[in-house]
Amino acid sequence: MNSTTSASNALRNLDPEKTKTLELGGKTNLLGERLGLTGALFRTEKNNTYHDDGSGNVSATGNKERYYGAEPGLTGQITPDWTACLGYMYLLSEITDAATRTNIGNPVQGVPTNSSTLWITYDFARLLHGKMTIPHARRHRRSAPSS
Repeated sequence: MNSTTSASNALRNLDPEKTKTLELGGKTNLLGERLGLTGALFRTEKNNTYHDDGSGNVSATGNKERYYGAEPGLTGQITPDWTACLGYMYLLSEITDAATRTNIGNPVQGVPTNSSTLWITYDFARLLHGKMTIPHARRHRRSAPSS
């Protein structure tokens, strides 16, 4: 069974999820553009949210959710061929309205509070007389304890 098809069929009969996002961000380059700094603060509100249980079963929760976050990033050119990108996100989530009233005020299940990403890329073009780039990525996520 194709879980993508199952999810698509399940979503066909559900009302759309609605999202509003407000974001403020900036970007600058330093050290002759070898170092890039980025940052953003955001707030997202979702209405008529969905839950995917991971096996292709999608259901409307009808919940309203709010997310607040901060996302700094750093990109650096270590050598002409070696680049690294580091990102971090701090995210607070909250159920603001739900049919099950005891869920109101709880964090949204499965949403990590802290997450980080590290990308390292090396371009072997000079060594191999052509174009070959090898990327490596590492991700880490940690959620707050459940209440």
